[in-house]
Amino acid sequence: MSVALVFGGELYTPPPGNQLQLHFKTPTDSRPPVAFPEPPSLIQSIGSAWLQAHTREQQTTLASHPAKAVQHTTESLFGDAKTSPERTRKHQWHAVPVKDKSRCSHWSMAPPRESKTDSLWANTQPTDPTAIPCPWHQTALPKEANTAALWGQPPSKDQDYAGPWFTVDTTGPEWRTHEHSNPPLWVEPAHALSFVFAGTVYRPDTMPPAFFRFGGVIAPHPIQPKDASPRACWQQSNTVDLSPAFPWGEGRYQRIKDNEHTVDYGGKVIPLPLEPPTPDDKESYLLMNTVNAVRLPDEEPLELLDISIDLDIDSFTWQLSAAVANKAVLNMIEPDANGTKDIKITINGWTWVFMVTRYDSERRFNNERYRIAGESRTRLLSAPYAPLRSKTEDNAISAVQAAEAELTHTGFTLIWDSTETWATPDWILPGGLFSYVNQTPIEVIASIANTAGAVIIPSSDSDVLAVQPRYKISPWNWLEDTTPIDHAIPESMVLSMSMEWRPESEYNAVYVSGINEGVAVAVQRQGSAGDKPAPDIIEDWLTATDVNTERGRNVLSEGGNQAVVTLDLPLTVNGQEPGLVLPGQLVEVMEGSEPWMGLCLSTNIKTAGSGAGKVVQSLSFERHYQES
Repeated sequence: MSVALVFGGELYTPPPGNQLQLHFKTPTDSRPPVAFPEPPSLIQSIGSAWLQAHTREQQTTLASHPAKAVQHTTESLFGDAKTSPERTRKHQWHAVPVKDKSRCSHWSMAPPRESKTDSLWANTQPTDPTAIPCPWHQTALPKEANTAALWGQPPSKDQDYAGPWFTVDTTGPEWRTHEHSNPPLWVEPAHALSFVFAGTVYRPDTMPPAFFRFGGVIAPHPIQPKDASPRACWQQSNTVDLSPAFPWGEGRYQRIKDNEHTVDYGGKVIPLPLEPPTPDDKESYLLMNTVNAVRLPDEEPLELLDISIDLDIDSFTWQLSAAVANKAVLNMIEPDANGTKDIKITINGWTWVFMVTRYDSERRFNNERYRIAGESRTRLLSAPYAPLRSKTEDNAISAVQAAEAELTHTGFTLIWDSTETWATPDWILPGGLFSYVNQTPIEVIASIANTAGAVIIPSSDSDVLAVQPRYKISPWNWLEDTTPIDHAIPESMVLSMSMEWRPESEYNAVYVSGINEGVAVAVQRQGSAGDKPAPDIIEDWLTATDVNTERGRNVLSEGGNQAVVTLDLPLTVNGQEPGLVLPGQLVEVMEGSEPWMGLCLSTNIKTAGSGAGKVVQSLSFERHYQES
């Protein structure tokens, strides 16, 4: 808010006390004060040309008081001007070029035609014919020197802006000019018009021809392709095609042939998993067990006793525990300066290869006892056999490629086919995101698998690792007729059964997200309200929708009412059901009139030793109870 104060008459005297809010500075002599205008809201530093004031401008009326005929000095922001300018005066600003000395002034002056315009600034007097250095740099163009505004007018080139842009209209109705043009500026009336130019009536016979055009302006619009609305012509087929002749005769015989007829299909074919043959439910089974143990690579026979072979779903190696018959056998397989030794055990056609990692012995008078412990060769991918490494992948890499890179020059093979049905998906890790410090190859592979909710299942007799989901199929779909199973166990084959009730928190939703990059996915069990969320899962390698969803599905599959059921049954020969059941496989147990499904958590094979002793396969299953 601006306030204009007018003082006249007596001298202004400040009121007494400490409430003085206004300060005025008046000159000591009779010279009128110089009024400075209020700066505009947008302040811009400008330069202007300097002009010498004309004599007729000495009587120009100012906002505060008319200037006197002769004004020796003028009070301004930068100090009073002296009576006589000093040519040798130096300022902190650089001097104006010589060619501008006769045109310098503190403020811009209006051209002669604007001499009657009131100005808020005091004009310089003709007593200052000498050029005064300008505190600003002269940047304005000569054509801007006569601008009467308080700040410089921008060059005309800065006023040009880009025209409007339109997206091609491919779906809108056809644009017609007469429908979108503005009304005409002039409509011809019924009577004639007369135009007056500079006080003279226009006459076509005495004046040069003149043409006037009054019309409407066409509104701007996007272009439209003419092919946006293709037309297709249809016509009725010929009547001769209504009753074609069939060359293959009577349809009854052709229907029999159609059962074996195949047609080429260009799409992707996903074969359905083969159901395992259901074993016969017999009152008794006759099994001939064979157990052999040899040293590798020369296959020297070994006499092992009390053999136990184990694997659980969270391990990456098979475990072996066995007793050695005597010291001579121990000397054949014990580790030495050359490292560990491998042995091969075959039970009913199923083969395992172990590396002997440790042994212990106990000798007393007339009594010796030796035991060995071994693991499958995947143990070579962990410490102390594999070195600790650190790595940062600068380029984008898929999870499968990152896992396979850890097995380079190790002799091991990774099985991870993400295109198979119910397989763990592959996903892309952006550059710089795949990084780890001081880890072995198996630790890195396990971290990648755990990110997707998968597990590692090692081969029993070769250097192969398989990555698969912990739950290939969610437990709430186990009882569906279309659910494929890996094995079927008849009740008559079960030697013993035990159960332990282990309920888990039942969740129906979970939030899965990356940290620095990736996506956030809210995974919810289909058909549920999603009102029981599990704790959020936030990890650095969760960067794709597929892997986040798969991780969430496996987490939700872990909860609910469940029990761990342990079954003891014979280990049938290779090729006969149920055979060797591996962790991660889905098995149907045909118990009574209500068979149930279970996920294998661990496998344990026990036998008395080499020869033809008894062999028992002990399996632990995760059984889920669904609401009926």
